[in-house]
Amino acid sequence: MENMFQHQNICWILPVCAVLVSCGPQDPAAPALPRPAPDAKWDPIAAQVIRSKAKLLLQAEPSSLHWKEYGDACLMNRWPEEAVVAYTHALALGQPCGMHLAHAQRRMGSTEAFQTAIEFLQTNHDSECCVTVAHWYLEDGELDQAEQWIRMADGPESSRRAAASILLEIERGNFEAARALLDPLLQADLPAHMAPLAVQIGRSTGDQDLLDRFAAIRTSGGVIPNGPLLLKIQRLDRTKDADDNRALLIRKSYPPSESIPRLRALVEQRPQDAFLRSILADALYHNQQLTEAKAVLDAVYANQPKDSGFWFIDAVVHEKLAQSSRDPTALLGRAEASAAEAIRLNPSVPESFMAAAQTAERRGDYLSAERHWRKAAELSTPPEAGLKFQAAAWRNVSQLGELNRAADALLELMEKAGQDIPEVRLEAAVAAYRAGRLDSAAALSQSLDPRYRSIYERRIR
Repeated sequence: MENMFQHQNICWILPVCAVLVSCGPQDPAAPALPRPAPDAKWDPIAAQVIRSKAKLLLQAEPSSLHWKEYGDACLMNRWPEEAVVAYTHALALGQPCGMHLAHAQRRMGSTEAFQTAIEFLQTNHDSECCVTVAHWYLEDGELDQAEQWIRMADGPESSRRAAASILLEIERGNFEAARALLDPLLQADLPAHMAPLAVQIGRSTGDQDLLDRFAAIRTSGGVIPNGPLLLKIQRLDRTKDADDNRALLIRKSYPPSESIPRLRALVEQRPQDAFLRSILADALYHNQQLTEAKAVLDAVYANQPKDSGFWFIDAVVHEKLAQSSRDPTALLGRAEASAAEAIRLNPSVPESFMAAAQTAERRGDYLSAERHWRKAAELSTPPEAGLKFQAAAWRNVSQLGELNRAADALLELMEKAGQDIPEVRLEAAVAAYRAGRLDSAAALSQSLDPRYRSIYERRIR
């Protein structure tokens, strides 16, 4: 270990306390209590987490652990200045939280973060912490230092270390070297956080296969996510952004029936948060609880949320409700308006155009529906989604009376789609039937699985 740090030619003459904010050579006096309250503009839930940890400091003799846990709450809820105070005192009392202090200093933008981390790792070597330091150097454009710290991460290989190595090669413009590092990872399931790296390599090397496989993957964090140290205290992060990410993770990790109660708990704590409500409404929609989904959305509808996802969910919920309504006019009107607002707020999302297309088709406006389906197809990155949207566009061409044109186009599209996209084959079968090509329609329908064959039979009645 000693040789490893000598290899970097770093001078180790300063003792740990010399680099700690407000920390002298002796155990300093404890910071004044009670500690300052979070600013009135703080997120109320995040502020409550901080205050709950601060109360423990008012005990007769708060321990080093109490100071460290108070620092954790401040760090995770975006008060790094107070976290530095807490961690500095926890260290003086013997709590080994030097890397926590380094994180707080880094979030303050202080260059002391590197020295604090180095001092901590001198006696507490941790491979993932080395990756973290490498990541900081990558962020600062110090590529040689980043490389040295990646090499120091000599523990078991991790996806964070692999991501840092690939990112280093990309930053140096060595895209072939980056691809060579990526190749072994492609043999298994590539971690989602590394998808942007695969896409960047694909664009730089002209590899369409990488783009097709990974361009549609959406990630909420960086390509090098938080390491185990921060993950252990992640639950303390109760800012709005953290709760939004928490909701997305819940929705992704559980089926609708299990995600609904978890999402309700978040919504109860943040009743005016339109984004959280849209995630809950999506779960209710997929659980066939349409009336409940509408009620969840109605609660903040008048606030005119600025999130396009809210309006997309609002559109699909009301379009679905209209399907079983005796008088769907008002429901379709709201679905149409919500889809338009989703497009206005973010015109790059194909699903918003899909919602507009579904509503237009339900109203019988096949010309508008065709236009929206084609725009959705144009914006879609996965080829499969684009082909499905194109098939829907041609369905509306058929509804406009151009039966043979639609049938010809869908039969050609089916050849591109192959056997893996049954929606395209279904539309081709229906279009062939409507165009009077009964033999082709029968052959195509027989190649559909029972579910899609039953849909075909309902549509040709």
